[in-house]
Amino acid sequence: MPEQTPFFPNYGAFDSHLKLNHDTYNVYINDEYIGNKMLFSQNETMDDMEDHLRTSGFYNFQAELEGDHYRIQTLDEDESDEIKFEAKHYLSLR
Repeated sequence: MPEQTPFFPNYGAFDSHLKLNHDTYNVYINDEYIGNKMLFSQNETMDDMEDHLRTSGFYNFQAELEGDHYRIQTLDEDESDEIKFEAKHYLSLR
């Protein structure tokens, strides 16, 4: 009798560089939770959010990715509320 091919693939050969179904990140601005950002395609990255904020005219912030937490620290307290508003709007559209 011919050898049967297993139904399930070899999960030991999983490539950690491949994107999972939907990568999800928790977004924080000044340590306040703003929402979740899901990456749907291979070419999407969390840098897209930073690029959007800079394109919207915000430059006084620093962004970093730690595991599944994307943290944005504003350097200008006056812009903090405006950046939060724009980030929430961005997350609601994506």
